[in-house]
Order: sequence, then structure tokens, then C-alpha cells
Amino acid sequence: MYINTRIFALILCFFCTLSITSCSKSNMVQDRTNIDEANQQTFEEQAIPEDENKGSDSEQETWQEEEQLIPEPIPTINIKAIGDVMLARGVAFYAQGDYTVPFKETADLLRNSDITFANLECSLSDRGEKLTHKGVWLRAEPKAVEGIRYAGIDVVNIGNNHILDYNEPALLDTIEILEKNYIKHIGAGVNLSDARKPAIVEVKNRTVGFLGYSDLYQYGFGIPGTNKLRFFEAKEDVSGIAPLKYEMIKEDIHALRGKVDILAVSLHWGVEDSHYITQEQREMAHNIIDDGADMILGHHPHVLQGIEIYKGKPIIYSMGNFVFDQNKKPNNESMLVDMEFEGDKLSRLEVIPLQIIGQKQTIRAKDEDAAHILGYLQKLCDELDTKARITEEGTLVFEL
Repeated sequence: MYINTRIFALILCFFCTLSITSCSKSNMVQDRTNIDEANQQTFEEQAIPEDENKGSDSEQETWQEEEQLIPEPIPTINIKAIGDVMLARGVAFYAQGDYTVPFKETADLLRNSDITFANLECSLSDRGEKLTHKGVWLRAEPKAVEGIRYAGIDVVNIGNNHILDYNEPALLDTIEILEKNYIKHIGAGVNLSDARKPAIVEVKNRTVGFLGYSDLYQYGFGIPGTNKLRFFEAKEDVSGIAPLKYEMIKEDIHALRGKVDILAVSLHWGVEDSHYITQEQREMAHNIIDDGADMILGHHPHVLQGIEIYKGKPIIYSMGNFVFDQNKKPNNESMLVDMEFEGDKLSRLEVIPLQIIGQKQTIRAKDEDAAHILGYLQKLCDELDTKARITEEGTLVFEL
């Protein structure tokens, strides 16, 4: 009986131990499961996004807003300007029907720009009669437009003292021929409103506006076969040129200023064959700049005059002749004005000296001829309180 009791106790003890071990293992498995789930949750909370560069939605929106605030670069606009282009008389004789001849040596310079401007000092027509008692009549054949187009000239001022030499028919033909060849024009028209109309050129998503006027509007010459005089000033019912009247120019500038990024005013003015400007010219030029013009492009004297930088803006009083058949040395000295604008701000102004040879062709001046032109221009500019230096490349660069 004692032995059986003892055996029973051992058997009972074995089964209790087995039960305890089984419970411990079960608890350990459960505990490990709980730990694994907790670790998985922590890992998922701390997991790195697939694209580390994306960031949160708010960070993305901030980055995109900052990107949109970066301003687009302001394009640089290159504008080149030259003086009087006259393709009649001696120039036509020497060209022998090839109107590219006058521009052969300068066309590459003129084309290499966004906009090239010139004063057209003749009509383009084979119609009309000479106004009597005028003395000088300048009319080129319609074919002469081929030279203007070949040179890459984009805008011309026709408001001058020769556009009506052969009366209205020649003026109207000139306008028609220019428009057919996609050359913009200013300064004259079928009536006063048309003559005052601006030419607007779009380039590099910017707009450049041109206005043109002449102080020779009071000219009056005889109409053949009548006792009447033909005056050059345009009226609301009469064709002609836009008069250089300050209040009119001011009004036109204010009307155009908000529509263009750069505004140029072309003036046919000054004393013929004189290198010097009048005090009246200088005062008017300053007023025109103050009214909102970004540059003044002058012509008519047939010789070079100084350039003035006024409030950071160029006043080019006279660019002289570009293509002409005059014989005197000063009339054959010329220049190409090369300007760059960033927005409406002039960032560079450089003058290239030119020379007319053989009454028919314009070339880049060299050696002593170039030195004389640059030195004299530098002196004239200095007298207008404007500094410029002569470069090793043979140009005149202005301090802005």
C-alpha cells in the first residue's frame, strides 16, 4: 500500500510538470506573436516612403509655389539704326538696276539684329509730277525696294522733305510698295491720323513701337498746271507728313506707351550740313524722353552729329547719310548705331564707323577714315556731357 501511494505521487508529479511546461510554451508563443505585431506596427510607422524626394503634400505645394515665383529672364533686344537711304539719282545710275549694290558690304551688319531702322529719303514710284520751284527732287523706281529688303531693313521713316517731291501719287505708291514687301513705315500717310500712326514690331515676345515726325512740314511748292501750293503737312483730309509739333508728339507717346515695351521716336530735323544741334532741339529731345520715349533717332542734316545719353536713354541727333550721292567728305561719313535693350533699359550702345564710296556703296570705314569719324564723334558726344571710348576693334562704346 505504501509503494502504490508512492508510485501514484510520482505519476501525479510528472503530469503536473508536463502541464506547466506546455502552458509556458504556449505563453511564450503568444508573447512572441504580440512582440512581432508590435514591431511590425512600429516598422510601418517608421517606414521610408518609396520616393524620398517627394516629401509631404504641403512640402510639394510649397516647392511648386517657389518654382512658379522664379521670374522668366528678360530677353535682350538688339536694334540697329542708320541714317538717310536715298536710292535715286546718282545711286541709281551707278547701281545699274541692281539695288543690292549699295548694301553689299553692310548687309551682314544690318541683318544681324532683331530690328533695323532707316530713314528713306526718297519716294518709290514711277508716277507723279515734280512740284515746281523745289530745286531737288528725289524719286527712286519701285524696283529699288529690293535693296531695302536685301539689307534686312524692317522699319523706315518716310516723313521727310522729299516724300512729296512728286506729289501724292508717289507718296501713295511708296506706302503700297513698302507694305507689299512687309517693310513697316512711319511719319507720312493718306491723312494726319495715318501719318501719326505708329509702327509696332513684335520680337522675342516683346513689342517695339516707332513714331515719326518732321520739322519741314511747312514747305509749300507749286502744283504743276495750277496756281496752288502743295504743303507737306498732313491734314485730316490731305495726305502728307506728320509735323514735328511737341504737343502732338507728347499725345502720341502717351497713347502708345502702355502698349509697347520699347518706344522709339524718329525725328527729321536740324540744320542741314551742320554737325551741331540747336538748344531748341536739345530741350525738345529731353522733353520727349521725359514723356516716355526710350530713344530718339534723328536725321536730315546729311552729316554726323553727337549722341547724348539722357537719363540712361539715347538721343541720336543725326546719323548722317547711309546711302547717298553727295560729293563732300562730311556727307560721305556715316555710322551704324548698335543698341541692346533689356526690358526698356538700354544696356549697350556702340557705334560702327561707315563710309560711302563712289556715290553708290557703303563700307565699314578703316584706318585713318575710321579714326577721324570716331574721334570727331567722341568730341561731339563729350560736348553733350556724354562719355564714349574708342575700342581696339574700331568702334565707339558709350558709358551708360
